[in-house]
Amino acid sequence: MKETQQISERLFAEILEKMANSPHNIYSLLIELANNINEVLWIWGRGKVIYVSPAYERIWGRSSQELYQTIEPLLSSIHDEDRDRIIESFSRVGDQNIGYISEEFRIIRADGSLRWILTKAFPVYGEKGELLFSTGIAEDITERKRMEESLKYQSMHDALTGLYNRAYFQEEMQRMDNMRDNPVGLLIIDMDGLKTVNDRLGHLQGDQLIKDAAQLLKSCFRKNDVVARIGGDEFAVILPRTTPEALLDSVKRIQNKVAEYNRQNEIHMGLSIGQAIRLDASKGMLELYKEADDIMYANKPKIRR
Repeated sequence: MKETQQISERLFAEILEKMANSPHNIYSLLIELANNINEVLWIWGRGKVIYVSPAYERIWGRSSQELYQTIEPLLSSIHDEDRDRIIESFSRVGDQNIGYISEEFRIIRADGSLRWILTKAFPVYGEKGELLFSTGIAEDITERKRMEESLKYQSMHDALTGLYNRAYFQEEMQRMDNMRDNPVGLLIIDMDGLKTVNDRLGHLQGDQLIKDAAQLLKSCFRKNDVVARIGGDEFAVILPRTTPEALLDSVKRIQNKVAEYNRQNEIHMGLSIGQAIRLDASKGMLELYKEADDIMYANKPKIRR
């Protein structure tokens, strides 16, 4: 990721250096440079495309020749959620108070696949300060973005179950405290008998039981509910904007799902559940956690694990 960014910055610096050393011949120097790089180099002036390098066809998967007639194919290739922002940003390239523009956005190739693009653009002025044209480079950063998304996912999710992890759960607890978005429900859930399964059948079977419990819990809640694994055999669920009745219904759903699971599987699952709800700002999330945790332990079987 850093290597890709350094390549882009070196290329951008090289273009600026050529401009400084040969201001009268910058156009031809840019064309020469375009034939020796993997990035797209483009030149825009007088309301139309003056030049776009061959790399455009490889990255965009579209013919570059059509751009000399109209810019519409390029604009329509930009993702709907990014298009207005990019058009507005690049309309300011000629503003002398801005300098250069740097933007990341998504495109849809002709084959329907998505690519992430990093582009930097700047104006080129004549001796009298008049705007001659704008130019820039566009780089495919799709792999970098995929790596970033992968790292982001890993930082938020538990590797074994795919649920949110303890760190993300704690962030959400803090966010709920700061927002005071009420009512908020909280469930603390602990697996019963996991140590026995690990000791008798091995940790692989224990891990499978944890994964089964995670999927069972996830199936019981809304998309905006935060279902997390916060410990080896511990789970928690944050339910924003719920009601006391809905919170109790969620407990019953879990209990019914567990009963169904145990009817269908030789190795049984046991879940102890504690619930608490905050109706107003008088109670903090840590206090809510302790309340739910105490109820969970009170609901534990007398012979634990």
